[in-house]
Amino acid sequence: MKAIAYAYIIGGLNRGAVLCHLTTVIIMMHTIESKYKYTLTTDIISLLSIAAFIGSIVGTLLQSRLVKKFGRYNTLRIVAVLSFVMNALCMPHIHWGYLFVFKFMAGLTTVMQVTIVPAIGGEVLDSKVRGVVGSFLNISLQLAMIICNIIQFIICLHPNLYPVSLVFPCTMSVLMIILTFMMKEEKPKADIEMQNTQTLDIVNSQQIPATESIFEKKYIKSFVVAITMGMAVGAAGITPVLQYSTIIFKTTFKSKKSGTIGGIITSSESLVSALIMMPLIKRFKRKTLFITGLTLMLLCYIALIIVLYLDLEKTTSNNSVLCITAAMIFGYNISGASLFYIIIGEVFPQKIKTIASAIAMATVSVCVIIQTYVFPHLKQQENYIFYLVWMIIVYFLVIFVIPETSNKTLEEIEMEMIPQKYHAVKEVKIEPAIDTANDNEHNNENSEPEIQERQDKANISDRELVVSPSVTNFDQ
Repeated sequence: MKAIAYAYIIGGLNRGAVLCHLTTVIIMMHTIESKYKYTLTTDIISLLSIAAFIGSIVGTLLQSRLVKKFGRYNTLRIVAVLSFVMNALCMPHIHWGYLFVFKFMAGLTTVMQVTIVPAIGGEVLDSKVRGVVGSFLNISLQLAMIICNIIQFIICLHPNLYPVSLVFPCTMSVLMIILTFMMKEEKPKADIEMQNTQTLDIVNSQQIPATESIFEKKYIKSFVVAITMGMAVGAAGITPVLQYSTIIFKTTFKSKKSGTIGGIITSSESLVSALIMMPLIKRFKRKTLFITGLTLMLLCYIALIIVLYLDLEKTTSNNSVLCITAAMIFGYNISGASLFYIIIGEVFPQKIKTIASAIAMATVSVCVIIQTYVFPHLKQQENYIFYLVWMIIVYFLVIFVIPETSNKTLEEIEMEMIPQKYHAVKEVKIEPAIDTANDNEHNNENSEPEIQERQDKANISDRELVVSPSVTNFDQ
């Protein structure tokens, strides 16, 4: 149980470090020190910024096959080792094309970590604990971004220290490797008393889960929920804001390090709001929090568009953008950021949990790639209008599509996600009643030795029934 909680934290730190590493400042530092001289264009910046997210899409598509072949725990071990290797290969001052490939692979491996761990946690933890450890993952993501921004602040004026920026993700990868070998394979927490065969299927699913196609008719709702959850997180527009914070806040403060200061402030705000979210998860329903956070984000985007449209005095505009961005980050953390990993670990039926979670993560990556690539090519105001349109669509999808999962067992959620006509009906065989009077009359007609022989057989059968551990109350 503790090992799974630690896996949430280390997996989040590893993922956050990989995503936050290639900010604009780090890309420029790499370019200056690279032995391969090339012009750093907007397209190159965009491509390097989205490298890890492209890898995330491929990772989510490969994940279900790897899990099916090697099992969840072995897959975690494999991707943890690969994560370390790919981050280490980014340290030399290589050509930007190689850097893109290695960051692509780093994104591929870390997305599997933050998808498989919640899938396991959703099965072996109860509802309240799932909410708390799910918050750990989001908090660790935000903490990783703060650490990365602090490292950038220290080294941003010294391009030769570029490899130092990769020490943190490499360290997290090593810790994840150690943790995966310490984790014990635990049985899923049964929410109801089940038959031996059903329980055996779920236990075996920890190794190689029994799977079905998510495109079957009974899983249509699950597929729609997976896409909606991915859009709710990926279409929020927060990732590009954090990724390009060094550009957005370049002139906010009177310092050469103004951009990195803005990055530290926004990532710190994100961590604080994630911490505030922890007690809220216990007190309020998940869907209520989700809609509240999305509402706040919608209002913040409208406010940002108005502020930039009015073209206020420079200092006033910068301060306004900083304050509104802080409120928007808070809204993000009480909606998709914290609840995404909790809900995808709970909402999907057992037999499609892995593939459905992968589809949700792939949708996040697709949305983030589009928004992150477009950001440098559009004006700031145009970007916020673009994000606002997405958010309006997501807002209504969440209201009408996402189910409430608070204080429900996994079986109750699964029954809600699958149409009633597909629910399995248990067949109970009813033995015919024994006519005691006729039996007694028949016994009286039998001889004494026959009666004694029957009683001996009955006694032996009774003793076998009591001793046999394979017979359940249901069978009796």
